[in-house]
Amino acid sequence: MSTHALTTTLIVLAIVVFVIVRQLRPRKLSRFSFIGMPIIALIAASQNLPHPTIPPIEVLECAVTIVVGIACGAVQAFFTRVFEQDGEWYAQGGWPYLATWVVLIAVRLLISLIFGLVAHVSMHTTWIIWVDIAAAWGMRAFVLYLRHPHLGAVIARSNSRRL
Repeated sequence: MSTHALTTTLIVLAIVVFVIVRQLRPRKLSRFSFIGMPIIALIAASQNLPHPTIPPIEVLECAVTIVVGIACGAVQAFFTRVFEQDGEWYAQGGWPYLATWVVLIAVRLLISLIFGLVAHVSMHTTWIIWVDIAAAWGMRAFVLYLRHPHLGAVIARSNSRRL
């Protein structure tokens, strides 16, 4: 792995850890957490795609990672507490929510290791990490919306500048 790829990975990991740990505190629901984060992750994924084509082994790795991300996102939604306080809606993850992120990261590393060993090449899969984040965050938002349909109106009138 090149120095640039390692640096980028560490920066992405630091940002993700910051955002994940922040989920343990109650935070006002916003468009960013429901819509913005998955979109930003998909944009980052598209900017990190290998050129000129994506190797088939990376497509397969991405597919496996998406399944894991979707499963973790659904579990995270189950452990996310949604509540109203003083006319504002909040969400708060708990320790099981945080544990789900740890599992997701560990499984992602395991998947990367397995595919790296199978392919016998150094793969540049930063884009797959972003797809994984988009899958988990997107599924979490989707399941939260299914569990709490009134959140659609709350998100529609929320200030998207709030994280």
